[in-house]
Amino acid sequence: MADLTVDAIRAELFRLHADEVSVGPAQAIYVRDRKHGNVVLQGSSRAQAFDRFGSAEEILERLRSLPDDGGPEVIRSEFA
Repeated sequence: MADLTVDAIRAELFRLHADEVSVGPAQAIYVRDRKHGNVVLQGSSRAQAFDRFGSAEEILERLRSLPDDGGPEVIRSEFA
């Protein structure tokens, strides 16, 4: 189940144009599985500091509520 949620978060990052392919490695937001149903969203160390640790389900739900093509800044704002 956790792998499916992490994959769904990656799909949302793609939909939002916040992935490496869309905005490059310096601006992209990445997801890391922290096990036990938790993940961390992280920005590149070469960009504005961004780390958000939490429940994978909660993060996925919040990402799904964001508008298409919002980009990394919409995600940073949502989790500020």
